[in-house]
Amino acid sequence: MSGADARTAGADFFISYTRYDRSWAEWIAWELERAGYRVTIQAWDFVPGNDWRGKMEEAFGATRTIAVLSRAYLTSFYGREEWQAAQQADPGGFERKLLPVRIEDCERPEPLRTWVSIDLFDLGVNEARRRLLAGVRGALEGRMRPDVAPNFPSPPWRARPTAFPGPGGPRSSASAAPVPGAGAADGADSAWFSSPASPPIVPVRDAAGQRSDSVRFSPIGSYLVGHRGWVSSVRFSPDGRTLASGGGDAVRLWEVSDPHQARRLGAPLHGHTRGVHQLAFSPNGALLASASEDHTVMLWNVHDPRNAHQAGTSSGHARGVWSVAFSPDGHTLASAGDDHTIRLWDVEKPHEPRPLGPPLTDHTDSVRSVAFSPDGRTLASAGDDRRVLLWDISDPRRPHCTAALFTNTIQVWSIAFSPDSRTLAGGAGGEDHTVLLWNIHSLEPEPPQSLAGHSGWVASVAFAPDGRTLATGSSDKTVRLWDLRQPHHPRPLGTPLVGHTERVMSVSFAPDGNTLASAGRDQDIRLWTRAPNP
Repeated sequence: MSGADARTAGADFFISYTRYDRSWAEWIAWELERAGYRVTIQAWDFVPGNDWRGKMEEAFGATRTIAVLSRAYLTSFYGREEWQAAQQADPGGFERKLLPVRIEDCERPEPLRTWVSIDLFDLGVNEARRRLLAGVRGALEGRMRPDVAPNFPSPPWRARPTAFPGPGGPRSSASAAPVPGAGAADGADSAWFSSPASPPIVPVRDAAGQRSDSVRFSPIGSYLVGHRGWVSSVRFSPDGRTLASGGGDAVRLWEVSDPHQARRLGAPLHGHTRGVHQLAFSPNGALLASASEDHTVMLWNVHDPRNAHQAGTSSGHARGVWSVAFSPDGHTLASAGDDHTIRLWDVEKPHEPRPLGPPLTDHTDSVRSVAFSPDGRTLASAGDDRRVLLWDISDPRRPHCTAALFTNTIQVWSIAFSPDSRTLAGGAGGEDHTVLLWNIHSLEPEPPQSLAGHSGWVASVAFAPDGRTLATGSSDKTVRLWDLRQPHHPRPLGTPLVGHTERVMSVSFAPDGNTLASAGRDQDIRLWTRAPNP
């Protein structure tokens, strides 16, 4: 028996997948073999000269089957045969012969719905590797007891005082919950949003007739349809007339001068070979940057949105690119990704973007988000290494790290500066579901203020142009608004905006602050318009 045949016959794992998920299957197989396991995978082990059916019979003889779960896999005839064969060999799951590994958040049919899975979606490479190997080890051993003793629990973070960090703020507050009647005087401007197609918003009033914070929203907003996959990013152009959206299929442009009659502009922009994670408009609105899983950042000439076309490409990253942002003067582009680096690019010649010095390598895991401060002095970065770093970019060719902000060991997946550059907002990923606010002008680094409300991780944060409202989108399928008019006492504003049927991945305010866009895994883009105060 050849070495390859011996490996197949006595394999620890057979990887079951569809051709659409081959890159995931190969990554899983590589990591398992590197950890010392024996793996059978069709892409590597079904070679010329083999009988396909014979090899499949051998593959089913592996100790366990890893089913790489995605929407495509769950609709595949062969995929169903493979996972059902493993499940029928161990219907109670007592021997753990079937290991579902989800690479996207997809609904599972019975009996897979009750099978404990290893979830790898929306993770950086290091965390995904850790979860994969820990899950496999747990399946083999039948238990996932940690290798070291857990630390003695500290008091819950949310039980601590929630004073906004910085001089002049109160040292403690009784609760982060909204207080009826507290806040600005009656008649103060409030950012309440409704769907353009919704009935009028009716604010709830208390017994005394005073307006409260409870606002009724239509459950379904008007939405833009066109994407054939998840939508990970939406951004308004600086003049507010165009909305850009990007996701699993392409980049699209929309005419939104009148949000009630939004429509597509031109053909979809194709060029990336994998999904788009984030978009950014240049300050003058002539360029659109797109960050992709295919390791590249593309620049698009959108001066005439109806005839947009590719202007240039930067390809310095070694892995997928999560985030992209333009400097306020439009001369510099920042990008960050799974290779743990941040790169700065000179984009004065969009057809030929040039790197500005070596990459910034202070992060130790995937960098999920970068943002320039509106005053142009600071770049912020955040990611899976549970650090938020601030960089002095007075000279983009010689940036240097000036501070590492407290994160309470939370992964931060989205960051945004307030218009006055004094506050940085962050959306917590992973197991935490909070929104974090840092006063970056404080003389001494302090813990962030933590806003609780979402029941899922926070994928996107965006300030309104006046800085008085923050919008957040979450895996709990909702968009929430936060009143920041009193910086020391931010509070929820109204009820969550609902309508998305899967997790919300991006939120963005129009430049006039009167329209909010949201997008997510349900392939829809929803527009919300500001309702007049009653």
